[in-house]
Amino acid sequence: MAVSIISAPLMIKYLDKEAYGLSIIFYQIINYLSLFDFGLSTAVNRHLALHRADTDENRQMTNRIITTAMVMGGVFGSFTIIIGFVFAPSLPGFYHLRPDLAAPAVPIVITLSLVIAGQFMQRGLGSLFYAHHRQTLIGTPYLLSVC
Repeated sequence: MAVSIISAPLMIKYLDKEAYGLSIIFYQIINYLSLFDFGLSTAVNRHLALHRADTDENRQMTNRIITTAMVMGGVFGSFTIIIGFVFAPSLPGFYHLRPDLAAPAVPIVITLSLVIAGQFMQRGLGSLFYAHHRQTLIGTPYLLSVC
């Protein structure tokens, strides 16, 4: 929220109406693409919390859960990348963008779809930290995926 509070006035001050509207569209694209999680993070958190005891059976279940989360994150991420690559070239025509805004719009949407895909995969790792109450480490995979 702090980033939004600081960035919104700066964006309004330095961007014209169309550029500001385009930035809002990009934020909406990010929000819609991140919905393709289908509750995977919550399910992973729940099942990891159920298998916290230090036994061989729980270690195997933890490995299965994390592997499944990473594979499904990869599937969801691949789906997001495909949508981003298909949607990006049609974005300027769909929104009737000026040429100076249309040129950067396509690579921005492609980059955002790649970032969201990386975030899907990191949610499995973040869930592991969350389930084992390592809140200080939860943001680490997210930070690495953004970098």
